[in-house]
Amino acid sequence: MISRRRIATAVVLAVGIALALSVRLDHPGLHTDEITYMSCVLESMVQETVFPVQGNGALFLNKPPLSLWMMRLSFEALGPSPFAARLPSVLAAAGTAVVLYGFGAAVFGEMAGILAALIFAFTPGILKLHGLRSATPDALEILLVTCAIIGLEFWRRRRRPWMLACLVVCLAASAWVKSPFSLAVFGVYLLVTELPARRAGRGTPRLALTIGLAAGAWLLAWLLWLGVLSSATSTDAVGKRLLIQQYAQRIEGKVGVLEGPWFYLESLLRDFGPLLLLPIAWLASRRNHREMTGLAVWALAAPVLATASASKLAWYAYLSYPGIALLLAVSAQEISERKAFRAALAAASLAALALWLPVRAIWPEQAEYRGLPGRLWEIASRDPEIEVVPAPDFKFLRQSVDADRESRLFLRMLFRRGAVSPDPCRVTLVNRLPPGTEPEDALELYRPLRRGPRIWMIDGCNGWLVEQLGQPAG
Repeated sequence: MISRRRIATAVVLAVGIALALSVRLDHPGLHTDEITYMSCVLESMVQETVFPVQGNGALFLNKPPLSLWMMRLSFEALGPSPFAARLPSVLAAAGTAVVLYGFGAAVFGEMAGILAALIFAFTPGILKLHGLRSATPDALEILLVTCAIIGLEFWRRRRRPWMLACLVVCLAASAWVKSPFSLAVFGVYLLVTELPARRAGRGTPRLALTIGLAAGAWLLAWLLWLGVLSSATSTDAVGKRLLIQQYAQRIEGKVGVLEGPWFYLESLLRDFGPLLLLPIAWLASRRNHREMTGLAVWALAAPVLATASASKLAWYAYLSYPGIALLLAVSAQEISERKAFRAALAAASLAALALWLPVRAIWPEQAEYRGLPGRLWEIASRDPEIEVVPAPDFKFLRQSVDADRESRLFLRMLFRRGAVSPDPCRVTLVNRLPPGTEPEDALELYRPLRRGPRIWMIDGCNGWLVEQLGQPAG
């Protein structure tokens, strides 16, 4: 039975971490991938399709839909916005922290569990970009892989069938989140830690069955996704756009930014800084190292596998960050038997982590947008008296860069919002100004090309929005 105290601690951690990560959640600028995922989810709502689609109605092939379904659920509940798009990642991060706490407390002690949860949740790298506060699949994938690895460890220790079922279900679900990388990380962890686990009397029960169920469930789920894509498009399209472009060419180094062989070591040093001295001190203390192998493998699995690929992106290593957090927390607790020293070391670790955080970059004071449409969305979304509508002949302009794609996304979200007041003041978007438009009532929102159509805003709110957003058009 789980004690009431432990349940209460888990609830406090979950709520506290979720609230902290939600502060100014809509302020950081949208990453390229966030624009892509949010646009596909919004299009699926507009076109009333189950699966995420692109603007032309074609199925979105790049990523499986599970995390995007979570984003859509948030959109349906809260309305489309950067905050709603990023909220599922924040909740997944809080869930991962709670799972880490539960495992750490059960196996290594209460303080180790709490410390691991906090180190994971407030590691700079996964807070700044493409991680725990982003509208991307990464946070959900981290949660599922963490649950699968912890499910394996409980299966080894306590041999309850539901623990095996948990790891199988989590691993299968990960096939509908991102890529085969999650299966590779879990597989490496299982195989490399099996011999040390057997020597410690915790070998995996029915090893062949466990491997078969885990890999088989993931493979069936992944093939089901490929089948859905093939039925909606074609086998050739899936093979070319997904298997070749997204997987093969990325591994070959033909897609993405190429980095040197020390890329992930440098990334870990930037993210964890002096905390990485803790496992070194643990080894030097010559104390109980039975758990070191498993934690070290978990901490290194994703970075080592990612290094084997010629195309390196910082977030490829994130699947190991829960393992690194747990390794650091256990190291802090195992260096000494003195409770006062342990408590002081835990406090010092959290203090070092807090000082390491680039607070202004993670929680910027002002919302960051590439252009005026983002600012228009911010103002209009907070004022129920403003309604933004397109003119009857309005057309979106060709998208060539992220600024254009972001502008289109914010305007689409405003159109989706619709009227929220019985008698709103209306803002109309046009491609050409009607004759007789007063300069103080019009503002050019953006012009993708030097020549040709542009997008103007005609202010029906007595010129107040024009005054807020910029100088009136001449």
